[in-house]
Amino acid sequence: MRMPRRRWTDFPAGLRRVRVSSGLTQSDLADMLNVDQATISRWERGAQMPDNAMQNRLRDLLFRGRAISDARLVHLVRTVNGLMSLINVEGKFVAVSDGVRRIIPPGKESLAEIMTPSIEEFWNTANGAGFFRGEVASVHSAVEVVRADGSTSHIFGSAHPVTLADGSVQMLAEGKEVDALAYQTLRAQGIRITPLEDIL
Repeated sequence: MRMPRRRWTDFPAGLRRVRVSSGLTQSDLADMLNVDQATISRWERGAQMPDNAMQNRLRDLLFRGRAISDARLVHLVRTVNGLMSLINVEGKFVAVSDGVRRIIPPGKESLAEIMTPSIEEFWNTANGAGFFRGEVASVHSAVEVVRADGSTSHIFGSAHPVTLADGSVQMLAEGKEVDALAYQTLRAQGIRITPLEDIL
């Protein structure tokens, strides 16, 4: 049985309420709809109304369970205490925690912009093993990140694939800083990949 379409009697207030409860910022929603953040702001203030086709897209997007799950995942990444990031197949940061923001230089929005030999090895190994094709359950590795001040952070972490509402596979990476000695020990162990078939 098809559920009746939910209706907003006050579109601006309804849009804002559902967006906030979904854990989305105005910029997040704008990115999902390929509009700018100012457009979302005008809609929520009632200064402008989206056309009927866009209203239907908004309703479908915001009331679809997976989109809300995606928003909660992004919210989790952004608010977690520690180091966590969500990275797409192109290596772009979709969301990062404050802990990651403190490590990577300001304005860096992708792995390519912070690439070190250890990050490159990790990325190429994960991709080669089929990470974004759904063939990997997890990857564990130690990497170096060069901070804005030129110092180096050593991180040991894991990456797990997550599938978003649009069907895209993203990398959910989390880790912790380790000292130089622990880093060398962990690097000597190599990159550990757990194929999906090993856990099924």
